[in-house]
Amino acid sequence: MRGQRTTKIIAVIALAASVVPLAHGQSGPTDNDIHAAYCASALTATIKRDSQRKPSANDLMREVWRGVINEQTKRRDRFGAYLEARGYFNSTNKTLADALAVATKRGEQEELQCDSDRTACLGKCAATNVTVGCIQQCKNLSSCQSIDACNSKDALPF
Repeated sequence: MRGQRTTKIIAVIALAASVVPLAHGQSGPTDNDIHAAYCASALTATIKRDSQRKPSANDLMREVWRGVINEQTKRRDRFGAYLEARGYFNSTNKTLADALAVATKRGEQEELQCDSDRTACLGKCAATNVTVGCIQQCKNLSSCQSIDACNSKDALPF
């Protein structure tokens, strides 16, 4: 059952680039719609990458890793459910499709850039003396601010 819901959410995200809201005669996506498409795409890329990484052989770390992926999946599904509830379906509205396509592509690209920047930063910390300050700098990279917003409390109305 969960697999079907995840597949459905992914399908909604994939269709976000060619959708139109049916409610309220809206002419374009709202900021929340764009944010949801961006974050759904970014989190999909994060989940794909994190699922391919090999966690520690330590049982506790494996459980923590699974928990992280589960939380990312819940967040991604929340954004997908929001888009679905907004009534997004196939449309010929090119302006709307272009706006959401840009947000979707940008989410994926920025997630990859953030991961690359964080990996390089953490590598520098490991090569020198690992300090809390160094690791904190890696956590607060400017290239990751929009991605990090996808993992924090959002402004979606439900």
